[in-house]
Amino acid sequence: MTKHILYVMLTFFPNFFISIIHLDVVQGFSI
Repeated sequence: MTKHILYVMLTFFPNFFISIIHLDVVQGFSI
């Protein structure tokens, strides 16, 4: 169970931060 939680954290959070950075960059270019 712990390994599953760690796996979800390691896969979800990097994608989450990358998507936020991507949206930031897109908004920066649109402005």
